[in-house]
Amino acid sequence: MTEDTFKLTEGFFRFEALGKKRVKGKEEVVSVYKVLSAKDDVYRSRLGSERMIYSEMVGRDNELHRLELQVMKVINGQGSIVNITGEAGIGKSRLVAELKKREILKDVKLLEGRAISIGENFSFHPITDLLKQWVGIRQDDDHVAAFRKLQNALRNFFPEEEGEALAFVATLMGSRSRVRMPKG
Repeated sequence: MTEDTFKLTEGFFRFEALGKKRVKGKEEVVSVYKVLSAKDDVYRSRLGSERMIYSEMVGRDNELHRLELQVMKVINGQGSIVNITGEAGIGKSRLVAELKKREILKDVKLLEGRAISIGENFSFHPITDLLKQWVGIRQDDDHVAAFRKLQNALRNFFPEEEGEALAFVATLMGSRSRVRMPKG
């Protein structure tokens, strides 16, 4: 593939650079790449704000400034959760994509949780989506691997209360059958 396609997909695949080659339809030589394999450790958030967008955003400066204010609160030690809601197609993902481009986010870990509109038992889906990103649970992880990742993350974050936190968070994420409460 050529460099344009490589740049759009480099986060999802492993490549071998083949150097500059002459390609049909191009006058000058171009950099080409060979796809070696898909990356296993990529979090894919179902085509949200990670999409490549080339047009300029119009009419959302106030909303973008409000998001930046929330990021400033986090940087200054205050917690912050932002809930962006609205009809499909009004630019929610685009707004987040624009925020991600801002300098203010260079030292902030941004986690995105997405709601889904089907089913009655998905009220906490955005929260569990955030937790899976934070812990590093991938779509192809089995229950045991996912539980271990959750357990390790909570042990690091809550060393004194790991058992209690694990019981709560694992239940929230649907892993309650694998939780053992600590004695006492």
